[in-house]
Amino acid sequence: MGLAGLVTLMIATSGDEAFVMFALFPGKAFLLHLILLGIAIGTDIIVHLFSREKVPAEAHGFIVHNQENCRCFVK
Repeated sequence: MGLAGLVTLMIATSGDEAFVMFALFPGKAFLLHLILLGIAIGTDIIVHLFSREKVPAEAHGFIVHNQENCRCFVK
């Protein structure tokens, strides 16, 4: 998951509060979630445009295996 996806997820979700909102005022809650979806998609596009830096996996300390067969747990 990239930075843009993480930002979009944080904007678009409302957690457990959504159940209460849909129970108390379903029409306004649906409209609110549609507005949040629009804001999240717009923000995703903007963040994705500004964070186009591709960092290889090795830079984060991940081990990339190029072999066909990986025997990581040898006894």
